[in-house]
Amino acid sequence: MTLLVSFFSRSSARRTSSLLVLLVLTLLLLSLPGCSGTEKLKKDGLAYLRIGDPMPKAGLSQLAGRALSESLADEGGYQWRVCTVQYADGLVLIESDFGTHCSVSRIRIETPELRVKRGVHVGMAWSKLKSKSRRWIARPFPAYQVIELISRKYPRRVFLVRSPGFDFAQAPPIIDADALAADAQVVGIVLM
Repeated sequence: MTLLVSFFSRSSARRTSSLLVLLVLTLLLLSLPGCSGTEKLKKDGLAYLRIGDPMPKAGLSQLAGRALSESLADEGGYQWRVCTVQYADGLVLIESDFGTHCSVSRIRIETPELRVKRGVHVGMAWSKLKSKSRRWIARPFPAYQVIELISRKYPRRVFLVRSPGFDFAQAPPIIDADALAADAQVVGIVLM
């Protein structure tokens, strides 16, 4: 109560100055959670681009304030545009549809700066990711030397895990996710 009385007994200029300092401190405190350097991924994309949106215009050098490059992927008889967004600790690859190359079909996250709900991120150990869902479907993807992990808890997302020493040559189409090495790491998250 004495603080309140002393505040109102001050001169108008001092009260204004005190309110200004209080406002600045409040704004600084409110901005602290955003200083962690990570962004939350949305179920269907990024804060600035989602699945189904038009692809970034050809020739752009930046997207959402980050460096942007473009290439054409050609694999298995299909071609598609790939726009690569450079983050401080990795990349985000924005991939078009196969037909018109005009809309975003997949977004592949290869940076720990973007996180899925429950803190899932690139660089996370399989042992931690495993605890986020009771049931995982694991499929080896030999062409990229990764294992695709899918869970109903994370719809429209595929987690790419690299497991040291995993033998892709002998692997069946579906494997027991529990058999993956505990130190296997998430190297990518694909939003579809």
